Amino acid sequence: MPTEPLEHPSLVTCIVYGLLISAVLLGFGIAAVSNPQRVPGRLQNFFEFTISGLRNLFMGLLGPNGAAHVPVVTALFLYILLANLLSVTPGKAPTSNLSVNLGMSIFVFFYVQYWSIKTKGFAGYLKHFTGPGIWWLVPLFLVTEIVGALAQPLSLAMRLYGNIYGEDYISYIVTHVVNPSHIPAQILVYFLMLFTGVLQAGIFALLSSAYIGLATADHSHDGEHGHTEDAILSGTTASH
Repeated sequence: MPTEPLEHPSLVTCIVYGLLISAVLLGFGIAAVSNPQRVPGRLQNFFEFTISGLRNLFMGLLGPNGAAHVPVVTALFLYILLANLLSVTPGKAPTSNLSVNLGMSIFVFFYVQYWSIKTKGFAGYLKHFTGPGIWWLVPLFLVTEIVGALAQPLSLAMRLYGNIYGEDYISYIVTHVVNPSHIPAQILVYFLMLFTGVLQAGIFALLSSAYIGLATADHSHDGEHGHTEDAILSGTTASH
């Protein structure tokens, strides 16, 4: 086993990488809309196909009134995707720093709470924490719902961090323990890192969509969204 510690990028390094990723996404976005053609070229077709596919994917969880939230969830997905894919370059993935993931998760948490209050009203928002209205069950439901709400950002952050840390550690073991000349082993690790990077970006965005959908859904659709969220979580567990 290697004796050298596995180093993760500092917060300053993550901020620099984050700014570079944001600049890249902004540059691609400007290039995609700066000169739209009636007969789309390859670049415009690529962007339209990608954004349309992501929109359809996220709208299934955001619900019929979720169009306003698609840009936020899509931006999260693309940012995390590029950040994760930095792990297969000489650079370091910002998502291997827990502080970065907590920052994104806390943003999602407050975004969900804001839209829950805006959609249901403050009274309806508070009523959600008290359960079915049985007075002697209110304390139990209150504690359960508060803990569940606070666990959401922690779960998002730790899931992303754990997977990216795990793939970084596997890469570290291969490059330090396995002979560097064993190129096939390294190629397999890189494919694993690519797959995990895409998968974890999608899981973060899909779970964020589920939380937003639950916060903004009609009461009649709560169960449907809950089952969808359970399915995502089951798929996440299977991916581990």
